[in-house]
Amino acid sequence: MKLYYVQNDYIHFLNKEGDNRICINEKDGSKRVYFGFLLSINNYTYLIPLSSAKENKDYKTDKVNNKGYESHKLLKPMRTVPVVFITEQRFDGSLHVISKILFSNMFPVSITDCMEININKIEDYKKKSLLQKELNFIRANKKFLTKNFNLIYKLKSSNRNDLGYIRIATVDFKLLESKCDEWNSKK
Repeated sequence: MKLYYVQNDYIHFLNKEGDNRICINEKDGSKRVYFGFLLSINNYTYLIPLSSAKENKDYKTDKVNNKGYESHKLLKPMRTVPVVFITEQRFDGSLHVISKILFSNMFPVSITDCMEININKIEDYKKKSLLQKELNFIRANKKFLTKNFNLIYKLKSSNRNDLGYIRIATVDFKLLESKCDEWNSKK
């Protein structure tokens, strides 16, 4: 498994023409890069986006040890269907939240709109280390992540609107698939 960036033009198209829960990359002058890993279903390749975990929304700092390392406490379950937290166990046994995988915001992509991230070419040590930890987690949990991917796709596609996270938080996969086809036909 690999990590990929997605072209901004495609993200804007999906947000405007498809589902506005696909977040725009530029906001308040800052650029948010869409990246994640790819899985396929029903002849569509989906990008499952990664996102920063937010303190006080996703986790809180539980304590700081004498070496300055924070211990985090998740405010939500570590592994739910729509969101999976990427965490690491520190040498002192404390939990550190790295980021999160957003199955509820996954969307179909054409591989031609994706650019593979070459982690080895990244010079910024912190960014390189973070991406490597995320990729290691994804590879180590591929079976679990694929199961979540298939489950959320099935629940949304079968209109399980009795589940709040499906009705409210999950993008419309069928609409986005039609918009992906439309985008590809214009190329």
